[in-house]
Amino acid sequence: TLESEPEIKLVPEEFYAFSGRQAVWSGGWELFKDSPIWGYGFHADRLLLNTHMHNSIMHAMLQTGLLGTIPFVLAIVFAWILLVRLVLKLPMLAASDKHLVIQCAGVLAFFTMRSFPESTGAFFGVDWLIIAVMLFYLQIVNMRYLPFGRKTM
Repeated sequence: TLESEPEIKLVPEEFYAFSGRQAVWSGGWELFKDSPIWGYGFHADRLLLNTHMHNSIMHAMLQTGLLGTIPFVLAIVFAWILLVRLVLKLPMLAASDKHLVIQCAGVLAFFTMRSFPESTGAFFGVDWLIIAVMLFYLQIVNMRYLPFGRKTM
């Protein structure tokens, strides 16, 4: 009989949009609006939404509010500024620097694009171990070459 069958839970229609991420992002946005300055702390997505946020910016907003999200976004912007400065100086760079700068461009593009559907770069991910070394290298190379094509070494 129908009465003895287990209850079927219906999945909300929005779950099927963008592999369920849109529903998670909507829930995260609603929580962020309740605590926009401070956020909710580490693992807030898992503790409050029972799932992973799947977006680095949204993850930062939920965990740390604007106080943590703004520096996080500025770090990404700073990385791209360093990279663009070096790409503009590419003809002046030593051959070894040219190759590594181009590789850094690929890695930074990959991590930036991946931050939209995933949040492994947000605060606790192994991505930052790679990105930190890459940013350090880009900063050193950027400082090595002064404006107007003069080299300091």
